[in-house]
Amino acid sequence: MRNFHVLILLIAGSIKGDSEVFVARTGDEVQLPCPVNSAECGEFHSLKWYRDSSRMYVYSPVAEFSNAEGSLVDRCLDISQRSLGPKCSRGYLEVTDANADLKISPIELMDEGEYRCEITYIDVSNNCPVVHFTKLRTVAAPEYVSMFINNNPDEDISGQVVGPYSSGSSVAFSCESGGGKPAPSVSW
Repeated sequence: MRNFHVLILLIAGSIKGDSEVFVARTGDEVQLPCPVNSAECGEFHSLKWYRDSSRMYVYSPVAEFSNAEGSLVDRCLDISQRSLGPKCSRGYLEVTDANADLKISPIELMDEGEYRCEITYIDVSNNCPVVHFTKLRTVAAPEYVSMFINNNPDEDISGQVVGPYSSGSSVAFSCESGGGKPAPSVSW
């Protein structure tokens, strides 16, 4: 019988457990933070941003490499967006000595998820945070809102004044909306 040994390697560093939550509307710009501590932790070799399990951005100052990936570059592959040229990417990094923030613009509904940045410091002995989590929630206005008087459902009266109605008479209204996130709710 053979014995197998399992070796577990611990990476020097830590994970920042608390997630910041950002809410962004479709069409807006959002800046997701990734704190780096060059003063205490030294220079970093590379930094990677992920949304859920998909890699979104790779940056390495050592290799002089900076590249958006995945859904951040989808419109770069769309021939109808050709006029955007090198600005076709919806994501880019803003890097300082203290941060490597991911900016996304314009926000799309599919951008929602848990983002994490993973930092690979050149000197891994300083017990510096190497993973930072951020949650992004996306919202969008309803695509349409329509209001009808029930006896005439083909005439949209949204934004119009209706009436006058005689005292004691009754009228029934219906309101309809669609699209948007979260799903719209109607109250009277």
